[in-house]
Amino acid sequence: MGTKIRSPFAPGLLAALVLAAAPAAALAAPAATQPPTIGGAVRFGEAVRCEPGQWSGDPASFRYDWIVNGSSRGSGQTFAIDDPYYVSYPLACQVTATDAAGASGVAGSAPVQPGRGTPKVTIGRFVAQPRGRILVTGKVAPLSITREWGGGSVVLRRSVPGRSGAVYQLSERPAAIGRDGSFRAAGIDAPGRWKIRVDVVPSAINLWEAPSVTRTLRISRGGRSCGGCSLIG
Repeated sequence: MGTKIRSPFAPGLLAALVLAAAPAAALAAPAATQPPTIGGAVRFGEAVRCEPGQWSGDPASFRYDWIVNGSSRGSGQTFAIDDPYYVSYPLACQVTATDAAGASGVAGSAPVQPGRGTPKVTIGRFVAQPRGRILVTGKVAPLSITREWGGGSVVLRRSVPGRSGAVYQLSERPAAIGRDGSFRAAGIDAPGRWKIRVDVVPSAINLWEAPSVTRTLRISRGGRSCGGCSLIG
């Protein structure tokens, strides 16, 4: 009869040693369970932020790429929409998640079409002067409107009572916006209490919206009618 050899290890310990010696199963690469999103005002002149979404696989780091018309136009979690090219095509952010072992996964946000920028108008003086004249001063921001995109002009207008869509142009000529964003607009109107509209008209109207600010102004003396006004509409 053959000799029976006993193992020096207890049965449970032997099983544990066998499992420890087996190669570890490869961990799954990171995968997006919720896609990335773009946060912020997606408009010309603004900066937006890429939120990475939710991931499985315990990512250790994220890389962000900004995709315009199928190609990367920048990296990093934030992106400035400061080129007219970026308004011509939808914008998306692509996130690459990498774990500690070097495995990675890629996911992208839904594309978003950037809109035109929204200038901010700050009114300084808004006063009635003798003989029905009006003076309005203020500033338009950001300065890139004037320093990079041709500036624009400011016109004073008001609605014509009883005529839907018709307006009086109170300015004899448009007031230019200076390189520092300032303007000085003048107009003339008839006596009365009027809602005067300050219309900003950027030169690059394809990049910037044309905002308006309305203020109420009482004119005590002026012409019998809106002398010097142009009727539009």
